[in-house]
Amino acid sequence: MLAASRGERAAFAALVERHQAELYALFRRLGADGHSAEDCVQDTFLRLLRAHAAWTPRAPFRAFLLVLARNAFIDQCRRRRARPAEALPTGEDAGGAADALRLPGGHAPQDVRDALAALPEKQRLVVQLNLWQGLRYQEIAATLDVPEGTVKSRMFHALARLRKVLQRDHLA
Repeated sequence: MLAASRGERAAFAALVERHQAELYALFRRLGADGHSAEDCVQDTFLRLLRAHAAWTPRAPFRAFLLVLARNAFIDQCRRRRARPAEALPTGEDAGGAADALRLPGGHAPQDVRDALAALPEKQRLVVQLNLWQGLRYQEIAATLDVPEGTVKSRMFHALARLRKVLQRDHLA
């Protein structure tokens, strides 16, 4: 990033090469269709070109890039009047969510998907970023521009709610 901020095109091209697939996957998980995800990726890198001076070597580059990505996605959702973070796992991904989150076992993927859909948006987004994007709490906090404690609290409450809903459904 330092080389790219000095105007080295090859360094910027390397950043694009290294991060474009991850960003595309993130936008798809957040609910963008293929074309919208590509637009968000492109917008993120345009924002990076414009904001490269705001990044400091003290801050993790990936966190900085994810903040730009979040803003690109939110702006696109506003333009399309869509709610962010609507995408939820399907099939195998949904079934694996219960295992990854240490939720009560024996649930059909659709049950897990429905339970995730019932979460408040802020809690659902934390779960998605952690589980499907593999972000640590510190990275999620930087991405969402909230304190790390807020991320931990949202995850705690999301897991509690998921357990309660799935346990209730399991007993029914």
